[in-house]
Amino acid sequence: MADLLLILTPIALVDSLSPVRIGALVAILAGRRFFLAALAFLVGIFSSYFVLGIAISFGAHHLIDLLFPAEARPVNFALGGAVGIVLFAIGATHLSGREIEHEPKKEPSKRTPVAVFLLSWIITVTTAPAAVPYLAAIDQILKADVEDGPALVALAYYCLVYLTPFVLLLALRSSLGRKSENLLDRVDTWAHVWVPRAMAILFVALGLLLLLDAAGYFFFDRPLWTGRL
Repeated sequence: MADLLLILTPIALVDSLSPVRIGALVAILAGRRFFLAALAFLVGIFSSYFVLGIAISFGAHHLIDLLFPAEARPVNFALGGAVGIVLFAIGATHLSGREIEHEPKKEPSKRTPVAVFLLSWIITVTTAPAAVPYLAAIDQILKADVEDGPALVALAYYCLVYLTPFVLLLALRSSLGRKSENLLDRVDTWAHVWVPRAMAILFVALGLLLLLDAAGYFFFDRPLWTGRL
């Protein structure tokens, strides 16, 4: 279990570099009464991502067991390889694309905590098709072949690690007050200009690792890391 959590940690950190969510949180933190709204945003991210993970992982687990009862493990590695190809393709496409222009500075958000909570769910639902790193993490959980309880713990751990940059931004705003405004503006600029390129590089690397993991299983009967779980 510890090895599984170790594998999930870097995937969650890569996944958390979301310009959409970072930009939304920066707008929330720019408001006067930011703390409760930001906290609602974090709770919304965790709960929506956790529910999405349960729906995907348990749905995929039961579907694979139903369709391939005797070949679940090879199917899981095949899915991991497919996710690796998609990650590599997305990363390579973004690396070869044009530079992304930074959007104008956002006005401070005046939404209530309830509205912000609902916003976080809307963001999760609308960006779910692009959550490929999350699929890679779920694939690792499926390949670990753990019981439902540990699988839920692994999903909860992933969602908590995913919150890392958002918790850091909230802590920064709370500790520095208005002095953090310029720094938050730079973070917003960094999120929209540099994060997409950093994510592209990380997507390529993660895609290659998943492909090597699947290739090791199918060609040498020795996965890159999953066999050590």
